Amino acid sequence: MSSAALLEHFRRHRNSAPVGHHTANPVHFAAHGQTGSKGLALEVADFGLVSVPLPGEQAEQLGAMATPARFGKREQTLLDASVRDCGEFTADRLRLQWDESERESLLREVASMLGIERLDARLHSLLVYGPEQFFKDHQDTEKTAGMVGTLVLIWPSAHLGGALRIVHGDQSLDFVSQTLGQGSTLRWCAFYADCRHSISAVSEGWRVALTFDLLVPADLEAPTAPVDTGMVVAMAALFRPDGQPRQTPWVLLLDHEYSEHGLHWSLIKGRDRCLVGALRSAADELGLTVYLALAEDHQIFDAPDYVRGSEPEGDFIDRNLVLNHWLDSEGESVSGADLAIGDDCVEHLSESGPEHLYKEEYEGFMGNYGETVEYWYRRAAIVLLTAEADFRLRLRIDTEAALVELRIRALAGDADGQLTSSVAGVASELTRAIARMGREILPELTDIVAALQDESLALELLAAFKLPGLLPEDAESFVVLEKARGLSWLEQLLRAWLIPAERTSPMDTGPGFHFGPGDALALWPEPLDAFLRAGIDEGMSPPHLTLWLSACLQRLQYCDGLLQRTPPVKRLAVRSRHWQLLGQLVRALALQPAHAGTALLTDHVEATPMLYPMREFAEVLSSPDLIAQPALAGLRDLALLALSQSLAQAPRGADDHGLRGVDWCCRCSDCAGVIRWAETRTGLPLVLAMAEQRRRHVQEQLQLAGVGIGARTIKQGSPHKLVLNKPADLVRVDETERERDRRILARLEVSAARHRTAIFL
Repeated sequence: MSSAALLEHFRRHRNSAPVGHHTANPVHFAAHGQTGSKGLALEVADFGLVSVPLPGEQAEQLGAMATPARFGKREQTLLDASVRDCGEFTADRLRLQWDESERESLLREVASMLGIERLDARLHSLLVYGPEQFFKDHQDTEKTAGMVGTLVLIWPSAHLGGALRIVHGDQSLDFVSQTLGQGSTLRWCAFYADCRHSISAVSEGWRVALTFDLLVPADLEAPTAPVDTGMVVAMAALFRPDGQPRQTPWVLLLDHEYSEHGLHWSLIKGRDRCLVGALRSAADELGLTVYLALAEDHQIFDAPDYVRGSEPEGDFIDRNLVLNHWLDSEGESVSGADLAIGDDCVEHLSESGPEHLYKEEYEGFMGNYGETVEYWYRRAAIVLLTAEADFRLRLRIDTEAALVELRIRALAGDADGQLTSSVAGVASELTRAIARMGREILPELTDIVAALQDESLALELLAAFKLPGLLPEDAESFVVLEKARGLSWLEQLLRAWLIPAERTSPMDTGPGFHFGPGDALALWPEPLDAFLRAGIDEGMSPPHLTLWLSACLQRLQYCDGLLQRTPPVKRLAVRSRHWQLLGQLVRALALQPAHAGTALLTDHVEATPMLYPMREFAEVLSSPDLIAQPALAGLRDLALLALSQSLAQAPRGADDHGLRGVDWCCRCSDCAGVIRWAETRTGLPLVLAMAEQRRRHVQEQLQLAGVGIGARTIKQGSPHKLVLNKPADLVRVDETERERDRRILARLEVSAARHRTAIFL
């Protein structure tokens, strides 16, 4: 059976009476009637007892004593007589005596006609409308928790006009209160708070009304209804077609509007209440999970003839519906992320309309597309899911709680393979959760992965982590995995993380591997040596440590291969960070002195002078944490040689402005001329008359080379001229570098002497 067929059952239940609702009248968004004034007495401060009926001169006196009434607009309380023009006595200025049996009788009738089991009422104000006074179309604010509507008692007072019009969706109710005021009967009208309503101008006399907030009692439970066999059959066909569980949510938008603090099962309004009761009963029968949520319905239309506040008339373009503020079937809040829902999962019994609208934006003609108008509607929704789809949903909106549930199952073992089957069904959601939350969920996921029967599935899940985001405290997870899955499996995992397949582009570096100007180079858990030391403390075996060291060494070599193919300016931008990571690897290799990685690293650095120019790299080798590493003796000797040779050269003369050691990116005819000028001793600028394209190319190549050559264009003559200037502080920079070299050379010589003494001893 289709979703449309199920909606027919919902339409029928929407218009039926809930359990305990004994009236023959259909359930409405508003209701009205009459009640006697027996046992009802109203006293107004500084006025006295209000007569029944109220004579005109006393009503006029009340109007003169009243305070101009304010009105609410979202979070504001405003005073504007062009919107609301009447007098008000707030509840603190009133004393109301009402026979309890008469009051309860009226509230039972109001509740029955509004389709709710019970209601309570709290006095809000006394309103006085004189001639020509009115209240324009508006919507009541839910002033307190549990408020669902408004009750209006019209005091017997002669007046004409002042009709109350109540609108909900495409339905409306006109409540005519005008009376000659001779009797003692009170007319009443009640409506839900999300209904828009207005009061027309009083033409003669005085309209006097007591208003009450209608509240749902705190002990009122969620709506219920007897099980409807036809609905159960229809829902079974929708949620288990061909016996297979539906894997996506099914969402039904409710008719009434609900605010965030007014969203609760017990506060469901009117005909929504009838529907929700029937729906929950059928869902319980089938073992489906039910949620209550708020829905933001964003719709876009063409708007060739847009008028603000009008209904959409243009062609529909797109829709985006997001659910949030979830409540489970017990009314408990479910924390978590917003959930986007596709159109194919959403149904409704009434279209989103003005009563749900909270924002609209018009975009005029923009050249590439025509005028559009966007509407944002806020509605409540019932969400139904099978158990399988519910777990997938909770992984998205309350990931931590769902993982705790999986972890508990994992710790109990997976002898029957049910855990593996469950995890396989939600693997895509788990990988999305990993991407979203990272290391926060590693402990839970570690225990889950350790218990799975399917090694490939276990590998797939953990491979989704971004390894550079891990910290030393995460090392314990890998000790758990070593014991549960073995070294062969761990080797596959490390390869998936640390040694990605060759990319077609040197900048396509794969997950967790980033570099570029201003980017932070990231390769592994940091600090790597602290991470591995923590693993050793937790029981990481020597072969396991060997796997990490070998993989990280290969990771660095892979990174360096990519760096060599990037422009010099990008290599220079990450140099400090790059060398910092190498230092982490050196300290990590020291944790296992017998590992061959130190020698391999020495060979790699020596073979890659583009990335590790020994004169500059000597400063890294002289740092306190590396200078004493015996395994770096070979690199230290190379650094000593490079520094000695540099210092043996004569200092730069004051007239020497030549640039040296630059890794030029291009040697085309234009760039070759620039390079010759840059490497000569002259300090004079270079002036090049070139077309724009050639000038731009030269400037781009100078930027990529990372040199400090200044460039400006003189826009005179044809072609324009490119003027290049060398840095003005080359002599000062050279002196600073030579002083640095002398300090580093001294430190390295002391270290080398100590190393030779240690060998001799």
